[in-house]
Amino acid sequence: LTDTHCHQLAAVFKNNPLERLTIAGDNKQKSWVTFSGARAIIEACGTTLERLNLACSDLSVDMSEIMQLFRDHCPSVIRLDLRKCNITGHLQGDWDWASRLAWLNIEENPVVGELPGGLASLPRLKELHLGYTKLKGPVPSQLASMPHFQVLDITATSLEIDDELVQMARLGDVKVIGSSKTEAFNVSTSSKAQYPSNAF
Repeated sequence: LTDTHCHQLAAVFKNNPLERLTIAGDNKQKSWVTFSGARAIIEACGTTLERLNLACSDLSVDMSEIMQLFRDHCPSVIRLDLRKCNITGHLQGDWDWASRLAWLNIEENPVVGELPGGLASLPRLKELHLGYTKLKGPVPSQLASMPHFQVLDITATSLEIDDELVQMARLGDVKVIGSSKTEAFNVSTSSKAQYPSNAF
């Protein structure tokens, strides 16, 4: 889709907003959607949009602009796939807008810095996919106390998990992918409600 197509779709969605939307490429071919086009659609759908897949799009934007867009126009998002979208910057900032967010994938983006406590403290968060980013430092300890949390992927990052998350992985309450500390007992989650990774 070109920006022109996205703006045409936005005009349609403004009167017929969607709850779910996928405008994604794949590992072989990127989507041509830019941040300008995606923004037009997100602004048109507004608070009705709950699941958005922009994976492999050419957003080429700073993470702060992504956060501002969702804060202003789409605070109801539950599932957000931003994998491989050339998103830069860091994740620091106010995550209060994302109180309904359950699933976030920002894998394969050159985001930097540490994982903020605000993101790790989201009350409905179930899965957090951070692999192949430039994130580093300790994973905030409050992530272990989130009642619904199930999956953390930190493959090929410099993020470090604490003993509490290691223990939860050992018990099967949380699945931690990409940490040498949990390789021996990386099993499926057990007692918590399931939220299938492949369901969009």
